Amino acid sequence: MILATIQRLGSSWAILAGIILFALANSQIDAFAGTQVEALLARGDGELRAGHYAIARRCYLSALAYERDNVKILLKAAQAEEKIGDLDSAIKRARLVTQIDPKNVDGHAALGRYLEANRDPKAAELQYERAIELSKDQSEATSLEGKAIRLLIDLDDLDRADRLSLSCLKGNKKNAESHYFRGLVLSKSERQPRMQEALKEFQQTLALAPECNAVHYQSALLYLKLGQKDEATQELKTFIKNNPPKNELEEAKGRLEQI
Repeated sequence: MILATIQRLGSSWAILAGIILFALANSQIDAFAGTQVEALLARGDGELRAGHYAIARRCYLSALAYERDNVKILLKAAQAEEKIGDLDSAIKRARLVTQIDPKNVDGHAALGRYLEANRDPKAAELQYERAIELSKDQSEATSLEGKAIRLLIDLDDLDRADRLSLSCLKGNKKNAESHYFRGLVLSKSERQPRMQEALKEFQQTLALAPECNAVHYQSALLYLKLGQKDEATQELKTFIKNNPPKNELEEAKGRLEQI
């Protein structure tokens, strides 16, 4: 009986020792994996900054082998895939982020960007709107609202663009972008009062951000709609003087020649 008791105690101690050894081994494995992930992310980030996108992607995919549901790593991998032109993979990873963490603003914003680049504006706009709903950063939300409004204008969904731009402006009246996008939506109207209101929004944009050169071009287009060629000419000249990108410069010069 005593021998049996000793044997039972010995067996219990052996089990306990096994559990402790297993836990120690797991902690060592976790520590090793964590170190590996950190090293891979650091390498990937460096390669991404250097423009070595394929190498960066491999680093991020290796990190995902350790932490496959890590949304931060998934978004980094998607970013590298976007850079190498693999939009299908970028979309797949960003969509996975929104499934793992439905309230992840960066995930919805990234998915919207990749869908837009992949010429799926309707789906992209919905992702931008979801990101806007989730965002707690006013500056970030305004930028996303601008992306959504541009797409709604391109889709000729002016009613939704109108509602979104008005909502954006009401919540952020001291932000130049809010006035610019409100003016952009109003400028698409054929009604005289709304076009005049658009000009006021563009003027307010310049009052808040004098460096916003796009306002001059959009104002010129609006003045042409209103038949005010002198004002349109002046706005185009100002736009050209401010050294816009080459493609926009050529377009503005072409407009000016047609007046």
